[in-house]
Amino acid sequence: MKMKEYAEKISKIAEKYPDAVVVYSSDEEGNGYEEVVYNPTAGQFEDGEFAKGKGLERKLPINAVCIN
Repeated sequence: MKMKEYAEKISKIAEKYPDAVVVYSSDEEGNGYEEVVYNPTAGQFEDGEFAKGKGLERKLPINAVCIN
């Protein structure tokens, strides 16, 4: 899913439920859930790895947003 599509969907939910807690699934099958506690972070996602900070110092193109 691309950021623009996600933002449109989450915006509609936020309008309807502004005080809802944001949670994420801890695995692909939804066997566990946790509350989102960190701000979204832009970075580089490739081959199952997410680079921020030092990775961005190498001028990697931003292609992903990590929500937690």
